[in-house]
Amino acid sequence: MTEQPSISSAQYVLRTDQKIVVFGGYGVFGRHVSEELVRRGHAVTIAGRDRERARQLSERLGPRHHSVQADVSSTDSCVKALQGHHVAINCTGPFSAECLTLLDACISVGVHHIDIADNRGYVEQVMRRHDVLQQRGVVAAVGCSSLPGLSGCLVGDALPRMRSPIATIRVTLFIGSDNPKGYAAVKSAAGQLGTRFETPQGNLRAFRDPESIDLPSALGRPIGLNFNSPEYDIFPQRFRASSVTVKVAFESRLVSALFLATSRIAPTLGRSILPWTARLASSFRLFGTRAGAVKAAITDIDGNSAWTTVWSAEHGQRLAIMPCVYAVEHLLDNRHSGATTAYDLCGSDSLISRLAQDGYSFDRNES
Repeated sequence: MTEQPSISSAQYVLRTDQKIVVFGGYGVFGRHVSEELVRRGHAVTIAGRDRERARQLSERLGPRHHSVQADVSSTDSCVKALQGHHVAINCTGPFSAECLTLLDACISVGVHHIDIADNRGYVEQVMRRHDVLQQRGVVAAVGCSSLPGLSGCLVGDALPRMRSPIATIRVTLFIGSDNPKGYAAVKSAAGQLGTRFETPQGNLRAFRDPESIDLPSALGRPIGLNFNSPEYDIFPQRFRASSVTVKVAFESRLVSALFLATSRIAPTLGRSILPWTARLASSFRLFGTRAGAVKAAITDIDGNSAWTTVWSAEHGQRLAIMPCVYAVEHLLDNRHSGATTAYDLCGSDSLISRLAQDGYSFDRNES
């Protein structure tokens, strides 16, 4: 296991030829995306319903960056904000299968669309637009975050260490306690509490079935709980796996216990109070770290196993948005069309290499 390096501080040349608009660019994850793109030399427009917040962030980013008021539920608003841009990034959340207004506006205008969604129904609806996206010459890169963006490239990294076809895939998302909590992200997660969902191996309930997860020693041994995410639909087809399991593991065992208890006893109450509790807690520094990790473990039909973990002890949320950043840069320099994932768009090896170059740590078993 290697010592956690600092994030790369390489200097980039400003690119203003192809502009990027970030919807929800002043939110928790949107801000990380915007700042990382600016650090890499890209011209960014911050878009959101709150005109003042968008303006304040764009001014802080520098004079070459702009802001626009936009509502992702309004077609006219989206089309107006998209003018003059090459790529649109959707960081608004919470994502749902019923709200693809921005994507459809991108298709009509001819602007590439990238999102950080981990909502299973939303991802499925984006994938169904593959043919029309190809006809329009537009890319929709979906789920360019931890799930399924990082998890998919980690499966791709582990695959060469297998001798037989894959039987099972197990994914874990680890969240450090001191990472800022976005209201939309917590609302989306809390909305799953106790819900039943389909998997290739049978039905599961969200935030149930606790189990200890092996992660790099610096991250401890957290408790993982069931999480409903796009891997259940994508991985059986993409990697021919007959069993897929996704867990979310909080650094705080108290938080894990709270999610587990409310999922069993009072899921309706939990869906109401947890997002507001997270919003209140975000005003204070919490015990714990700002670590983050994603682990993918695969087993083949002969019982052999391989796993890869990518992690950061201090930049967990920045790690989560890197597939989005890499997907943007790939689209600026290459021609593609259709609905895809970050690891299929850029290639798993490329994503792994770029993550390593940007200072993120990897932990693997031997082949």
